[in-house]
Amino acid sequence: MWQIGTVLDENKISHITRNLFLTLSANGKIGEAGKVIGEYAELMAAKRGVVHAVIISAEALKKEAVESVKKAVTAMAGKGTVEVELKVDPSIVGGLQIMVGDKFLDLSVHSRIADLSKSLEGV
Repeated sequence: MWQIGTVLDENKISHITRNLFLTLSANGKIGEAGKVIGEYAELMAAKRGVVHAVIISAEALKKEAVESVKKAVTAMAGKGTVEVELKVDPSIVGGLQIMVGDKFLDLSVHSRIADLSKSLEGV
């Protein structure tokens, strides 16, 4: 059985990275390394002024639509650069869902139908 310390060569990675992985391993959390790396990447992006946005549509958006939505998201985010990730989810029927940081804007047809259904149940 190998130990993580023997795999992490100090000549190839920094001592800080090595200590992080050794600590995660010693605490039985080495499986969480991906989450730690993801959160660190998010913090570094925020420090550089990069905002991550996810745009979900029912079908693939045309280039013009992507640019238009990106422009709106950039205005919404304020200053900085916006990294856009496009996803397709046919279950939203139409419209868009936009996630910017911890903010979620649901402009989908699915959510409108759900709202209407709730309203009609009360009648």
